[in-house]
Amino acid sequence: MAESFAFEMAAKVSEKLGSAAYERISLAWGVREELEKLKQTLAVNRAVVLYAEQQQARNHELTHWLQKFKDACYEMEDLIDEFEIQALRRQVLQQGSIGKKVR
Repeated sequence: MAESFAFEMAAKVSEKLGSAAYERISLAWGVREELEKLKQTLAVNRAVVLYAEQQQARNHELTHWLQKFKDACYEMEDLIDEFEIQALRRQVLQQGSIGKKVR
């Protein structure tokens, strides 16, 4: 189970980036191209991670590299969550200003 953790972590981050909410957010903020590049890079890295997880018993450097990859995935997930929080905050502020105009 621990062997597939990095692969599953990358899949989780990739899934978040592919969601409809992130599609709308990336269009609204003009970062669609950057998020698309990130998704493509992550897809390539997932294939490498799968191979590395299979080979790590023979190469301890791969174990170290996989740990760094897991850490990077955690940081990426935190960044994606922060991005979503900011988008929701912006949406709430816009709705608040619309409510004031209606009153």
